[in-house]
Amino acid sequence: MIAQKEQVAAAKKAAQIKEKAEAAARRQAESDAKEKARQEKSAKERVEDLAKKQAAEELKAKKVSERAAMIAQKEQAAAAKKAVQIKEKAEAAARRQAEALVKEKVRQEKIARQEAEVLEKKRAAAELKAKKAAERAALNAQKEQVAAAKKAAQIKEKAEVAARRQIEAAAKEKARQEKIARQEAEVLVKKRAAAELKAKKTAERAALSAQKEASALAKRSAQIKEKAERVAKKQALAVAKQKAREELIARRKAEAVLKLKSREVERARDEAEKEIRRLAKIQQTIVEYIKKANIYLEKENFSSAKRYIEKALKLDPANSEVREVLYEIEAAEKSSAQE
Repeated sequence: MIAQKEQVAAAKKAAQIKEKAEAAARRQAESDAKEKARQEKSAKERVEDLAKKQAAEELKAKKVSERAAMIAQKEQAAAAKKAVQIKEKAEAAARRQAEALVKEKVRQEKIARQEAEVLEKKRAAAELKAKKAAERAALNAQKEQVAAAKKAAQIKEKAEVAARRQIEAAAKEKARQEKIARQEAEVLVKKRAAAELKAKKTAERAALSAQKEASALAKRSAQIKEKAERVAKKQALAVAKQKAREELIARRKAEAVLKLKSREVERARDEAEKEIRRLAKIQQTIVEYIKKANIYLEKENFSSAKRYIEKALKLDPANSEVREVLYEIEAAEKSSAQE
């Protein structure tokens, strides 16, 4: 009877212990579930933050690309405007030179006409003078009658010969002056044609130079746009990798917390959090170094870019992203040296 009572008491005590153990197990399970839910919520929040950061970086890169394209368009428009101005100035200079040559030709022709008119007046005066002299000689001959008739005829003949000679000389001088005027006019025409040809060549060279400048600006704009897109892709890739690392770290943290219990759980969780913080800090530092290296790479400051990438490699020698950026820096440096 006593044994039966002891057995019943022992059974009751065992049942109580079992119930307590089950309650403790349920509380532990609920605590683990709450901790898991909290970790998942925290990981989700970090993922959302990373997504927002990635969207902001993409928007920033897009704005940089648009700004670079706008600047290139403005520079190209300015170069085209400058080429038009140069061409207009050259054409205006050619027109002014041509007008000056025409004016000079008109002036020379006017001088030639004036000289011809002077010669014509001299010839007429000489004829009039000869005529008067002949009339005077005839009058004297008539007065001196027969004795002076022969002498008057001789004087008249001499006067006519002198008049003819003077007329011929005046005609020759006029022809010479007209020939000189024609030659000068031909020279002026040739100079005008040469000036027009020179102005045309100057305008063509200016247009060709403007085209080259516009082509160089378009090429530079394309390079700037390509660099901006490449930087945006790198930043987006870095953000995506950072997001994946954060998710991986969160999952590992949740798994580590669920596997441990009691004091071991607390100690392991503290160590895991320290390690996660250390890894996150290292990763953030690497991301900052990569950003600075990309900035210096865009400015073609290869030594500074290498310095930051080498710092990142010291923190994580096995990081493929860092090695990829280092390879890009070396390739860009070689390309710049060859140019």
